[in-house]
Amino acid sequence: MTLVTTSRRAPQDVRRCAKEFAFAIGCEYRSRGKSGLKDLVLIDDTLFLFSWTGKDTRFQIVVKMVEKLDMVITHLIVKEREEIFKKGLVVSERNLADILGRYVSVLYTPQNEYTISFDGRQKKCYHLKGSQNE
Repeated sequence: MTLVTTSRRAPQDVRRCAKEFAFAIGCEYRSRGKSGLKDLVLIDDTLFLFSWTGKDTRFQIVVKMVEKLDMVITHLIVKEREEIFKKGLVVSERNLADILGRYVSVLYTPQNEYTISFDGRQKKCYHLKGSQNE
């Protein structure tokens, strides 16, 4: 099992995105509260973390307190879903698909963008566009 959480005091849109991400991949969303990452790693050693630091929204994968992915989200696009709901993630960059594929179900669709797409509840479709943070 994998946990999805946010940074402390994350804005509503970041929390909503994290909850919908957890729904799409079939994982548990855990409200952060006053818990530190060390507390959450005791529950599960794989965390998907959505964080907000001033101007940047980030998506990170942390496994046993080691960061495996750090993605800066430059655009968070929410649209009305027109197709049938599908579980999992659609990823358009090979390296990103390889990293995410170790932890969740991923469909790789080659494009020239660093994008993660997934279907949420209430006929919503989410697209996270960004770049890998070095």
